[in-house]
Parts: sequence; structure tokens; C-alpha cells
Amino acid sequence: MYLSRRKRIALILLNVPVALVLGVFILDKVVPSNARRALPASATDIHEYYDDAGFNLQGDFSRFLKAKMPKSEMPGFAAKLGLNTRYNAAAFPVEFSGSPAWWDPPATPDGAYVQLGPGSEGYSLAKYKGGYVYFKAISW
Repeated sequence: MYLSRRKRIALILLNVPVALVLGVFILDKVVPSNARRALPASATDIHEYYDDAGFNLQGDFSRFLKAKMPKSEMPGFAAKLGLNTRYNAAAFPVEFSGSPAWWDPPATPDGAYVQLGPGSEGYSLAKYKGGYVYFKAISW
């Protein structure tokens, strides 16, 4: 079957966006997150949960990561993620709670490594407890 030049161009123009969307979707499922890549090679028992608000312009999302690792690796993990400040409740109160069943973080984020999002529209924090690092990133 022969297609005219105009129809071939139209088919190409229709398929390029579809291929781009599929490519982004596949990469999102295959490429590990920054938090997972920041873990030391010695990390085990890794759990990760990610949820986003879909196709919106704000970029709302939540990410939870829990991994068993040596406490001595915690400063390096935090540095790789740009968590360069220690948490202070007076400066910015945050919740360390979350929804995945395996998420059992420390009761408070006191002493956690933290990075506040631009305009206080989110935060990332990591804290070590009982042989595990707990990492939470949220944006709204």
C-alpha cells in the first residue's frame, strides 16, 4: 500500500509524541531514582515508594526510601543528595510520617539531614535509625 507524502508526514508527526511519552514512561520505570543511586553499594533490604499527581504543572510528588546500611555511610548518602543542613523544628516543621506499610521512621525528624525546596514548596530529609536510613522527599 502506498501512502502519499503528506500522509507519511502526518503519521510521523502523530507517532513522535507517542514515542516520546512511551520513552519517558519506560525510563521512569527503569532508571533508579537519585535517592536509590545515592545509596552505598553495601545497602541492602531496599524499599522505595513513589507517587505523583499525574500530569500536572506543579510537579507534586512523594518519595519514600528505606534501606539497611552502615551508620558510617549516612553522611555520604546525605551529601550525594544535597542534604547539607541538619533539621531544626523551629526553622521548618515537617512530617516524617508516610503511607507505605514498611515505612516506620523515627518518631521525629530531629537531627535529620534536610534540604528545603524552593519557596518552601517541598523538602527532602534523611535520618538514620536502627540500622536503616529513612529518606523522604515531597513537593506540593
